[in-house]
Amino acid sequence: HGTTTMHRIEGTGVIPPAEGAPGGTCIIAGMTSALSFLDVGGRRLAYVEEGPPESPAVLFLHGWASSSRMWRSTQRALRHAFHTVAFDLPGHGASDKPEWEWYTITHFADVVRQASRALGLGKAALVGHSMGGTIALEMAAEPDGDVERLVLVNPVVSGQVGQLARPIRPSWMRPVVGVSRRLWPVAARVLTRPPAGVRSRLPDHVLRNGEDLAQTTADSALGSIRAVLDWDVRQRLDAIQAPTLVVIGDGDRTVPPRQGLLAGEGIRGAQIVRLRAGHHPSDETPDAFHAALCSFLAPMLHLRA
Repeated sequence: HGTTTMHRIEGTGVIPPAEGAPGGTCIIAGMTSALSFLDVGGRRLAYVEEGPPESPAVLFLHGWASSSRMWRSTQRALRHAFHTVAFDLPGHGASDKPEWEWYTITHFADVVRQASRALGLGKAALVGHSMGGTIALEMAAEPDGDVERLVLVNPVVSGQVGQLARPIRPSWMRPVVGVSRRLWPVAARVLTRPPAGVRSRLPDHVLRNGEDLAQTTADSALGSIRAVLDWDVRQRLDAIQAPTLVVIGDGDRTVPPRQGLLAGEGIRGAQIVRLRAGHHPSDETPDAFHAALCSFLAPMLHLRA
């Protein structure tokens, strides 16, 4: 897999351009946590770390076209009791952005495993949202997954997301990516600079999502969505041994709640929590989400006592 090295860059929201991204730097509003970087197989992987290193580890995986920023409030909620790490997955945030052929759920899972081991996290709780939930399921289904507890937030389980219910053929991807590469810089400017009247009416997490999408490339955005639609983990759910919590937003219009129910029904002993939220329960119903998460993770603290 290549070498894994580590260095830290302290930041207050200034993100240097990652490999594959447009040139220049990007100032991300409201981003005040320090970014650190790992070299995994020759590519830069960004992450944010919170909490005492000696505490139980919790690893956060964001969804499609998002970034580690989606987990900031959750990391702060846990930082006194847990050692938390949130990655910018390859193709997202400040991490390097390979071309579209690289993106598979297997590749994502492999990078997360290597990074976790490089950080010395050992057996950790794994929290995945949407596409991050797909990656978490893949990792937890492996015999050596090092997953102590598993939390799935509106996960994609079967690859069937709304009207996008079939794999995307490589022969379709090449021309679509080619055209999108030319349009992406214009789209990114629109996403990060909505009109003031529109911006003032949007919730903070919706603005953040637009900024995060603008940090992707045509290759990473399209390659990642293809990876999700190509992956179906239903046949492997019974291999998952880790205690599991599935959080479902009943109003999710991005990933149908039925996807979360597939995980909850297919994993032995899984707990299901349904919230009056959409696709982002950690933003839309943070108190209820954090209460469910802390309650589920609490046994890790008792084991260390």
